Amino acid sequence: MELNQLAFVAEKRSPWQVFDLSQLVTLKYFVPMVKIYLGVMLPFALLAYFALPISYSSLLVWWLKPLYERPLLDFLAKKSFSLNCSTTEALASLKSLRIIDVVKMLTLYRLSPNRAFLAPVEQLEKLKAKASSQRKNLLLGRFQHKQTWWLLLCVHFELLLTIAIASIIIVMLPKGVEVDTQFLWQGLNDGTFDSLYFFIYLIVISLVAPFFTTGGFLMYLNCRIALEGWDIELSFKRMVQRLAVSGACILLCFGAIPDKAYALESSAQASTTKTVEQQKLEKNEYLTQVKKQVDDIYRDHELIDTQVTWLPKPSDKKQDTNWLKGILDFFSVLGAVSPFIGYLFWGLLLAVVVWLVWRLWLYYQAYSGGFERAKPVKYRDDKETEQILPSFLADITEQAWPDDLLLAAEQALGAAKYRLALACLLRHALLYVEQLAPRTLSSAMTEYECQRALAKVVEPELNRHFQQLFALWLKHAWGHKSVKEQDIAELISEFRITTEQVQHG
Repeated sequence: MELNQLAFVAEKRSPWQVFDLSQLVTLKYFVPMVKIYLGVMLPFALLAYFALPISYSSLLVWWLKPLYERPLLDFLAKKSFSLNCSTTEALASLKSLRIIDVVKMLTLYRLSPNRAFLAPVEQLEKLKAKASSQRKNLLLGRFQHKQTWWLLLCVHFELLLTIAIASIIIVMLPKGVEVDTQFLWQGLNDGTFDSLYFFIYLIVISLVAPFFTTGGFLMYLNCRIALEGWDIELSFKRMVQRLAVSGACILLCFGAIPDKAYALESSAQASTTKTVEQQKLEKNEYLTQVKKQVDDIYRDHELIDTQVTWLPKPSDKKQDTNWLKGILDFFSVLGAVSPFIGYLFWGLLLAVVVWLVWRLWLYYQAYSGGFERAKPVKYRDDKETEQILPSFLADITEQAWPDDLLLAAEQALGAAKYRLALACLLRHALLYVEQLAPRTLSSAMTEYECQRALAKVVEPELNRHFQQLFALWLKHAWGHKSVKEQDIAELISEFRITTEQVQHG
């Protein structure tokens, strides 16, 4: 590592100055860094997309982000010291990672905002175990790195880019495509929006990751500059170079003095004495200047540790210090139980992770249909039970609803009263859901809200029939468009079969 080859000026900077420098460095190498990131991320992303459900593939791509950043770190380390690094060489740096480091970065340090700041300790310094922990504690304890703020800035930048790309896609839709509730609901049901968001997310993280990684790495270098005095070392090297040049000039001056002339001996001797005195004077002035520069360097960089200590004035009165002793005893008790507090924290974190996994499991069961659901409760004709149904069916008919809604739907279909037939069939379906899962529906729900609620409590195959029923209802009752009699008859038959299966166990 040659400090003379450093690609930027080695000087101590504030965290905000480091982040400004990070943007300049990232923009300079933006294209190769994006290529490196895509070269690592795309294989994992495509494999997850085709092998796993979209929700799990998105989670996997997000979880492996620290692994994608390691080739960028190798690229930045070489470019910072003016070394060449191709995309292939940067990708090959993954082979040098130790298994234990990969496990740590994806488990213990996965949610740490300091991961880009501390990654060089493992990957570049190659420190192990205790030495690595001491190095990290030193970097975290003695310097203001502001990595949490940098992470929040990058996260918000990702969010803004996601919204911008999604807005551009909506604007670029062909003329005639209406972005209404039906369009959104259809996109959510068939997984189009999930896949679209997945690929938008891949683009966004590929654009933001170079900035995040560069910010962490340059903050690490800034701490090394302050810790090891790289700027001071470079200053001394420049001083040595200037001294070498001055010494060479002095030697040349001495070598250029002519020999004494015997005819003018006294005059030449006086001239030589004057020249020597002048050289001594210049040398003293130069040494004074060098000493002043060294003092300025020590003062500017605070190399001499100074401590300010407050000593209380001696007092004749004896004060009662029992209260202070009690406070110290209390804190000593806290120190004794601190390991248990740590265990409690990790237990809570593990509980949160288990809860998140459980919620993802329930989400997968509700929307993907990948596992067999529990059998629904049997259908009951309990007329005394109050049913809370949506109000959009309240004004369909002035007469009382018949007991056998499926039969009424068939009769209305035979009389070509398609709206009444769909209303009877829809009421029968909602009554079935209300007995299957009470308090799922409410009177204030719209058709689209009912569809979202039903998708959470009914089986995927039955939910498909519900979606067809709502589509026919919206098309005919609200859109005033004609529907096919055969479609309604098929739905009546399907719901009759479902009802009979439930009633007979």
